[in-house]
Amino acid sequence: LTKVPAGQVVIRQGDEMANEYYVVESGECVVEVNGKKVADIGAGEGFGELALVYSCSRAATVTCNTVCNLWVLQRAVYA
Repeated sequence: LTKVPAGQVVIRQGDEMANEYYVVESGECVVEVNGKKVADIGAGEGFGELALVYSCSRAATVTCNTVCNLWVLQRAVYA
């Protein structure tokens, strides 16, 4: 479990070092694609799976709107 401060970018669109999947335990995050907001993510929701499943770069930027507690699953768990 990782505590992430409000305003911190968790993943950035285009990043190629995509080795984690995140699940929000508490807090809220915003998802942006090409600088435009496309979704909000809250408790019980996850993000970062596309890069793990397809071994591609990050498809979106996710930033914490509030202080968040995030569960982080490493790629090695799936290997």
